[in-house]
Amino acid sequence: MKTTLLFLSLFLALTLSAQVGVGTIAPDASSILDVQSNEPAKKGLLLPRLNNTQRDGITTPANGLIIYNTTEKCVEVNIGTKTVPEWACVSAGDTVTPPTPLPTGMTISADKVKYIASILDSDYLPYATPTGPATTGVSGDGGSDTPVDLQGTLTTTGLTVTLPYTATSTGLNYDAYSQTVSVPANLTTSNVAKDVEFSYPAGATTGTSGTITLTIKAVSTPLDAIRLDVNAGIGDGTGGVYGVLLAEATLATDASTGTGTVQLRDIPGIPDRNFGNETKDATGVLVEQHNLLYLPIVGDDDSIWLNHNLGANYADINNAAFNIAQEPISQTDTNAYGSLYQYGRFSDGHEKRTSLTTPNISSTSSVIDADAHKFIINPDDWYSGSDALWQGENGINNPCPEGFRLPTAAEFEVVKDIIRMDTTIEANINSILKLTDTGWRNLDGTIATLAGYGYYRTSSVGVNPGSSTNGAITNYVLNLEDNPRGFGFSIRCKAN
Repeated sequence: MKTTLLFLSLFLALTLSAQVGVGTIAPDASSILDVQSNEPAKKGLLLPRLNNTQRDGITTPANGLIIYNTTEKCVEVNIGTKTVPEWACVSAGDTVTPPTPLPTGMTISADKVKYIASILDSDYLPYATPTGPATTGVSGDGGSDTPVDLQGTLTTTGLTVTLPYTATSTGLNYDAYSQTVSVPANLTTSNVAKDVEFSYPAGATTGTSGTITLTIKAVSTPLDAIRLDVNAGIGDGTGGVYGVLLAEATLATDASTGTGTVQLRDIPGIPDRNFGNETKDATGVLVEQHNLLYLPIVGDDDSIWLNHNLGANYADINNAAFNIAQEPISQTDTNAYGSLYQYGRFSDGHEKRTSLTTPNISSTSSVIDADAHKFIINPDDWYSGSDALWQGENGINNPCPEGFRLPTAAEFEVVKDIIRMDTTIEANINSILKLTDTGWRNLDGTIATLAGYGYYRTSSVGVNPGSSTNGAITNYVLNLEDNPRGFGFSIRCKAN
């Protein structure tokens, strides 16, 4: 009888007011069901508990249906439709299960960052150097610039991050790792929260040092990251990171309590130092030739570099090949070649492969007047005082973006030794930096391209007067060599 009366009471409450109060006679006006725990021993709400198989057996689950998933150990909601359900953990990233420690004698180098480039902006000039963290807001002067629309996507195949390890011996067995993190709805283009999985398989050390490949992938369906504004979405690089944090996973770094993180971040790109400024093209007309955006990557030496050479077509928002997330498809991918700089010169237009030439040696550190955009031919050095122009991030003519600079010869030597390009032709294109066969510009201004050959600038001066030390790819072998400063070589920038 009591059961019947309770049922009738609930039925009448729903029928008359479309509201039900459990533990209260005055349910909140905004709710259809208000559950309160007023007993001395407080109690919670227990949702239906289903594993993945049981959940998938629900017939046409409604959008918004909620369960507790005993397999995933989280509250899940169907963010899809009845016919195509898509289950997502609610705030999965808020509760992190402590990662399983590594075996004794093994340590991992973590604290890595992987970027997705996602941009939507038509008012990005003039570009203002950020003074705070990145946001999802919009900033501009109200003008109208060439629209940039690049949807960054994390696929279900995902991206990979290399985690270096050290070990006391071979054969130390480590467990598989997996953590699922929810990307909030406001950070996705669809405005729907999406799950991202960070994982690596179980394995064993193969020596006293090696690497583990961690995969970051979208769960069930691809994640389209929110498209960011160039001025608002880059940030000032505090802590060595840029852009907006999408998801972060915590993993063990040793056999004790040591932990590190791997982050997935959204970024509209790192702008060229001359971004938005006009320089003369090959016809002498002032144009914006440096509207270039780059991504930071953790290089083969575990430090931060730009992902493309300065001036690469993939980084140029005005080029049909523009896609700053695109990696070179081969060592002879011309869209990845970029510009060719004379040692010590700024991005004044001379570095463009189609720039005009002049025999007039400059009398100042900044080429001026009619020759400002021209490649200076014949002399070994375009200017007698070029030694200090590229030294450090604050170098007078540093062409790299804010916070970046040319690598020193010693830093390039480290990269060379890690890539070990002297052992296999494929070693370089399979490396992280992927240095392509860019060719070079001769002292007479002619362009030379040859498969297996390319030159990369460093900031270091050479042994002989008027020379500089450069990374040289010759017949697929990467070495350091001194060359006259008047040559035109490629630049790959390194974080300061």
